Amino acid sequence: MTENPFEMFSAPEDYASWDRYDEQIDKIDLPTIERQRVRSGLRYFRSLMGEDFLEKTIQTGHPFISMLTNAAPRERIYLAELAEQSAGL
Repeated sequence: MTENPFEMFSAPEDYASWDRYDEQIDKIDLPTIERQRVRSGLRYFRSLMGEDFLEKTIQTGHPFISMLTNAAPRERIYLAELAEQSAGL
């Protein structure tokens, strides 16, 4: 039985929390190495964009929020790749 990758989002403000997306990583069907890459990517974007960025993306409809709300494994790997490319890794 697959775990629900959205169970940590119980209130609308949860979607504006970097911590909730970090918690979600363990619920997505990813190999351990990919989970580490995704966590690193999420930390990179969090440090780059700041704590209140997600709230602003929800209010403005910025496309970054759709990348986070899509819990497909391939979308999470894309997030990691994007962070690695942005950081020059």
